[in-house]
Amino acid sequence: LTTTTESFSVALTSGVIYSMTAAPQVSGAFLARREFTQYGNQVFTVSEHFGSGLYYFDFSTAGPWTSILSDTLRATTITTLRDFIVLGNVTDSGTIYPNRVKWSGFGNGLSWTPSAATQSDYQDIVTEFGPVQRVLGGNDAFIVCENGVAIMTYTGGATVMRFDYIHKGIGTNFPQSCVRVGSYCYFYSRQGFVRLGKQEGDVTWIGSGRVDKEFRYLIQLQSPYPRANGYHDQLNGVIGWQYTNTDGWAFCYSYAYDEWVQHGDP
Repeated sequence: LTTTTESFSVALTSGVIYSMTAAPQVSGAFLARREFTQYGNQVFTVSEHFGSGLYYFDFSTAGPWTSILSDTLRATTITTLRDFIVLGNVTDSGTIYPNRVKWSGFGNGLSWTPSAATQSDYQDIVTEFGPVQRVLGGNDAFIVCENGVAIMTYTGGATVMRFDYIHKGIGTNFPQSCVRVGSYCYFYSRQGFVRLGKQEGDVTWIGSGRVDKEFRYLIQLQSPYPRANGYHDQLNGVIGWQYTNTDGWAFCYSYAYDEWVQHGDP
């Protein structure tokens, strides 16, 4: 998946590239961030509250990109949890619900009307956790908020999803810093770089006394738009956090060896 300020496209294994005709939406100096997730043959995308709504692309029919619910459903973050598409920080029919997590019908990313039959529904995260910043899926999902992290688990039955509020007071204002690796979630928090597990108390401050102070200083130099964009190099067992707009400088953490290195062009 590639994203630019002009267009975005999905490159298939055949080498064919399919592009949206519309660019990510810009409101004043604000460029909407776009996220993608895949379920089966379909790719889904959102672009925050002020961009386009929830769209999908079907590989089996070679498109086109199609709006779901005519742009009335929007979100800042999206992921796949088992057989569900999950949205976080949602706009629904013109109203913004920053604490809301909303999920599709079971095995159907086009079904969004709450229903016991389809298992589509939503949950508002407790107010003290603040707005949802990022949802990171898999067999379950990390719901990373501004002031806390919850675990979302599929239970089936009348409940459908269970939410465990396990990490209180640890959150982030840098949603793109969040990276999931297996059973852990990594991100840059107010207190510094952190690794969180799925149990209460499973917290490791991986940057404390090592890189936190330097990283905090460097991202402040990027004002007025500081960033901390995380990415996972699975082959080398490394997570990198890029903090500049103009070059590739990043702080890289090896979770296999618990070591840090700064990487980039001199």
